[in-house]
Amino acid sequence: MNTRGTICFSPAVLFLLCPAEGVAQPAPLTFKKGRTSKWNRRLPLLQTVFSREGCRNHDYRQLRPAKWSSPGDILIVMLSPRAAILLMPFIALAQAPETVKDLVDRLSPEQKQQFQNASKAFNAEQYADAFATLKQMLTDLKGDPIIAKFASEAAINTGDPAFAITTLRKVSEANPEDWQATALLTRACAELGDSKCRDTGMAHMQDLHNRTVIPPNVQQYILERIRSGQNTLVIRTSLAPWGPYQVYDLGQVLGPDGKTFLRITLEHSDSKNFSFDSYKETGLDSAGQRTQAHYTFQLLKNQPPYDIVRSVFISIAEGTVKPLSSRTGLLVK
Repeated sequence: MNTRGTICFSPAVLFLLCPAEGVAQPAPLTFKKGRTSKWNRRLPLLQTVFSREGCRNHDYRQLRPAKWSSPGDILIVMLSPRAAILLMPFIALAQAPETVKDLVDRLSPEQKQQFQNASKAFNAEQYADAFATLKQMLTDLKGDPIIAKFASEAAINTGDPAFAITTLRKVSEANPEDWQATALLTRACAELGDSKCRDTGMAHMQDLHNRTVIPPNVQQYILERIRSGQNTLVIRTSLAPWGPYQVYDLGQVLGPDGKTFLRITLEHSDSKNFSFDSYKETGLDSAGQRTQAHYTFQLLKNQPPYDIVRSVFISIAEGTVKPLSSRTGLLVK
């Protein structure tokens, strides 16, 4: 048999070597010294040479490695079914992440009612009530990622980003590819004023997007909410520029009634300059069509860092900066 470039395994061992989609990998396995001490060197190596694409083939007898440790290497590992069974306890570490259905299925009747009540309060934007219930559930279900994310978002919305950071860091460390946890952690850091943590989270989100871990229909995520008098500025950052004006960042200014009356953007629509623009709702015209006023505030040659975006957005939201140009009576299509 030509074994060059091939490693053979029993089905169970493949679970240890192939990266599970969206699941953090377990720490490299170690074995006692003696006849099996070679595994301390060999298995961690094998865990690094497989690509996700190769493992998606689900060929439980042979897989071609993505790379070798040195040219001409031939690594052949033959494990008997009995040996594979002995390693089965480690397989649980590589199972798929929990879904909401998985969570609900294992809750007690009392916990299901708690979760239902918390979900209703959350959807009704009664975040303090939702947070109180979810925080209690998290005490009973320590480490559950779904409860942790729900509780953390409720905490952020009630002004407690510190709780969210502590909770979400554990989720993110357990599964670095949990993009929802990363997005919430990034927002919590931004709202706490920790720019270093925020920028790290933004870079992580971009990496997850580039590797298609984040679903393609997710265009942007909330980076922070900022109080501006009686209004609220919600800033969203894009994973990739979108729309005819190539929007990189979007700010929505909400009035006391919770309705958006002003949108602020960082755009790159003319392929030459970035620009800070805003679009203000100006009601309906005589024909009953929705209209807006468009303002351009600043032109830039290069994309500005987020701290500048944040500062300009706040100035526009508070009306402390004058536009370079404006157009009114624009019909919204």
